[in-house]
Amino acid sequence: MDQERSELLQKYAEEKGISIEELEKELDKLDKRGELGFGYLKKIIPSEIQNQKDARSLFRMVAQEGNFSDSDEYIETFPIVQTLKHGELGRRFSNYTLTRERLQRRNVLITPEMWHILVENPKECISGKFLKKSVDYGKEQITFSQLFKLANLENLDESISHRENCDALILRTIQFDFLNDSKMYEEGRPMRLNKSELQKMSAYYDKFLMLADEQYINNIYEIADNCWDFSIHEYYLPYGFSREGLKNAVLLMRYDHCSDRHINSILPKYYNMSYSTSVTLPHFHFNEGLGQVYKLLTKDGQGNFGSGFAISVPDMIGYLNQLKVAKTLPQQERDLLLNNDFGMPFLTMRKQGYALSGWKHLQSSATNMTIANLVGDNRRELQQAFNFLNLVNRNETTNLEDFGIISKHKNNDTERQR
Repeated sequence: MDQERSELLQKYAEEKGISIEELEKELDKLDKRGELGFGYLKKIIPSEIQNQKDARSLFRMVAQEGNFSDSDEYIETFPIVQTLKHGELGRRFSNYTLTRERLQRRNVLITPEMWHILVENPKECISGKFLKKSVDYGKEQITFSQLFKLANLENLDESISHRENCDALILRTIQFDFLNDSKMYEEGRPMRLNKSELQKMSAYYDKFLMLADEQYINNIYEIADNCWDFSIHEYYLPYGFSREGLKNAVLLMRYDHCSDRHINSILPKYYNMSYSTSVTLPHFHFNEGLGQVYKLLTKDGQGNFGSGFAISVPDMIGYLNQLKVAKTLPQQERDLLLNNDFGMPFLTMRKQGYALSGWKHLQSSATNMTIANLVGDNRRELQQAFNFLNLVNRNETTNLEDFGIISKHKNNDTERQR
């Protein structure tokens, strides 16, 4: 039993007034019933988990001991994958179509440390000045995607210092939905539609058929203007870009234009400094640590992998402002801010001396995103969300209309994704 696990078990055993052996037996019973090991501890997360260290310790225990499904996987160091030249990766990318609204369909977890390395470091865009367009007629979705590489991870992570040329692939998708399945998307249950809703969805279907046509191929802003909803997802592909690699995608973060109510269930108490328990505005999900699994601890969340706690853009703006003036805040508030990153990348960026001009661009982009949403300017909101994620990733911000579009696909090396 490692020291961290031993200390946490001791803490919970004392709180329950039982021995560690008895606590272990309870966990074994839960596992045998096919339930999540440590799942019953969800009741203490909102009140007892007081800081990031405790949250990460609990997450590691859940990831190592939990039994979410038969296909669980917990990755604790970057896997060794086949190194492909840019030309081969570019060919695979341009020949592939993505026709799933969310790639992560199994419980693949990564450590918080890996998450921060993947999110916070500059990446090289392998797909260059091109976006790959894919159309899913069954789901009524149009998706544009980019492929990035984070090279030489051995220089960023001491746990793989013995390896060379360890790279990671990051896939970004910009997804436009013309079918309102957001409630089903979050809660895992079907919707009941009345007559007016069906008529509205029929009108969106007509728009979808028009915009899916190749004559509109370069007009990504027009698609944003006419869709029901849109989102931007960023995935880590631990086993490379292939059919099998995409099956093992890990959702790192996403932006949701959707304003349907989102509940941050089982929210750690200290998260209340930056997060709200209920979000009804466009928001980001940062899927670090407990954010990867918290939905699985809820009644309706089974199968909702990598959901991530939701933070509204206005709340995030407030948090960025607090970080900027942290030194002027009262001691207790300052300590909470500077010792906990709330599962987001911004504290690390601030501590690493992220340029003041870059920080201003982050704040400006988030503010412009909010304003665009309030006035219903989908084009501007999409561009600002795209800019914001590029700033987080230390990538160049580029207008979406400047990208060329690849639409034809062959899927030579794989079968069509569903």
